[in-house]
Amino acid sequence: MLPGLMDLPRLSQNPRDPAFAADPYPFYARIHALGGAAFWEEYGIPVVAAHARVNAILRDRRFGRVNPLAPPRPPGPFAAYEAASLLERDGEDHARLRRLLARAHAARRIEAMEPEIAALADGLIDRFADRGHAELMSAFCLPLPLLVVARLLGAPEEAAEAMRGWTEAMVAPYAFAPPPAAAARADEAAAAFRAFVDDLLDRRRRAPADDLLSALAAAEGEGATREEIAAAAMLTVAAGHEGAAHALASAILTLSAAGAAPSEAAVEECLRLDPPLHLFRRFAQEDVASFGLSLKRGGEVGLLLGAAGRDPGRVERPEAFDPARPEPAHVAFGAGPHFCLGAPLARLELRVALSRLFVRLPGLRPAAPPVREDRYHFRAIAALEAEWPLRG
Repeated sequence: MLPGLMDLPRLSQNPRDPAFAADPYPFYARIHALGGAAFWEEYGIPVVAAHARVNAILRDRRFGRVNPLAPPRPPGPFAAYEAASLLERDGEDHARLRRLLARAHAARRIEAMEPEIAALADGLIDRFADRGHAELMSAFCLPLPLLVVARLLGAPEEAAEAMRGWTEAMVAPYAFAPPPAAAARADEAAAAFRAFVDDLLDRRRRAPADDLLSALAAAEGEGATREEIAAAAMLTVAAGHEGAAHALASAILTLSAAGAAPSEAAVEECLRLDPPLHLFRRFAQEDVASFGLSLKRGGEVGLLLGAAGRDPGRVERPEAFDPARPEPAHVAFGAGPHFCLGAPLARLELRVALSRLFVRLPGLRPAAPPVREDRYHFRAIAALEAEWPLRG
């Protein structure tokens, strides 16, 4: 037992319990009631729920994504992807790569996508609008972010389903108690994805276009390695569709229940109330005695993003949807050095896609409770049946 952890209240909650997947917020409320931090027995680590502490740890460079004491991973395509990924870098190495990639995620490129996102959303809605009902995860929430990220990259849209399969396999090892075959499937997916991305990057080097792949290809000559560039393209797909799909579904549930329009403020409130990612893990890069924790170098802490948005010490009526709040008070995209590079695209995508959906389908409401997935740390939805009155 690390010094200081014995002082934390110890709580047990199986992350794979269907009741927890349906509603994790009572568990988070228990942590808030105990002072905003606890030792989560099943994970075997301290977790922090208080907004101020989650936000501060995300910004504190004494904590990082990488465990400085972890042994090298067994070699393989997935390990090679992780080693080259921005997501698994800290310090100056992370800052160097992030500066290069931030240029590729130029604001003008993201802002210019608004008409495309609206057209893609309308194209999907056209397929089911006259039926009066649809399963929205498969018909809208999952395909839209995939099509958007394919457009952003400059990847062929017909490859969207393959990219989805690769990224789902590569995300699986991060879940609580992943199945034994998850590592092998992640290796297979990473190898196939890397070959796909390498081919596209080679094409962009020969014939650049105004897309993210061309910008990434150009960055290879500016201080980024080929492995880092390929990993950045793969991460763009993984981060750009998985979280966005579940954020879309959760926002549909929230907005339809509230009868609210999907304004910018409403989107931010949806992200506070029910974000797609609920747990970030950080490792102490040195001995740390702060935030009510005492961790040795290499010690791990879990940051409960979903709980932070509902901190009653930060937010009045935290369970209520209120887009008029003076401050959104959420960390759905993280904070600090690892703040999500894709946040501007995600915000634009949510606002535009939700606007098109509720304008085109007035009266949209769930037809049944959503089917939740056993995929914590995601707040994942497997199926969302919806219905709306037909006009005329």
